[in-house]
Amino acid sequence: MLEQSEKIRALEREMDGVHRQLGAEILRADTAEAELRRMADEAQPAGPATDDEAQP
Repeated sequence: MLEQSEKIRALEREMDGVHRQLGAEILRADTAEAELRRMADEAQPAGPATDDEAQP
C-alpha cells in the first residue's frame, strides 16, 4: 500500500510539472500572438481619411 501511495504522489508531482509547463507555453504563445497582431497592425497602411479627419 505504501508503494502505491508513493507512485501516486510521484505521478501527481509529474502532473503538476506538466501543468506548470503547459501554463508557461500558453502564456508564451499568447505573448507571441499579441506581438504578431501588433506587427500586423503596424504593417497595414493607414486607411483613407474620413470627412471629419480631412477638415482642419
